[in-house]
Amino acid sequence: MQIAMKANTCMHEQTAAARISVHSVNGHIRLHLPERVVDLPAGHLLALDQCVPHDVEAAEDNAFLLMLSWPPKTKIEETKTRRKKTTHHLRK
Repeated sequence: MQIAMKANTCMHEQTAAARISVHSVNGHIRLHLPERVVDLPAGHLLALDQCVPHDVEAAEDNAFLLMLSWPPKTKIEETKTRRKKTTHHLRK
């Protein structure tokens, strides 16, 4: 998805259950991670593992692409199957 932010605005404490990548299309953003701050001027890309908390700060008017990377369908199906077996076992 494409997100645009005005200069000097912030999206506080974001996390995603999927791996994400943030690609700065124009302008300049900063991601505040638990252990560091990453500058992303236009044309730069940052990938984050799932569940990494971060703030997004607009250093200037900008637009960036946020892409989510979910696990393959087989992994999702395995998780659902395990959950059903556990639930079935608990009902007995």
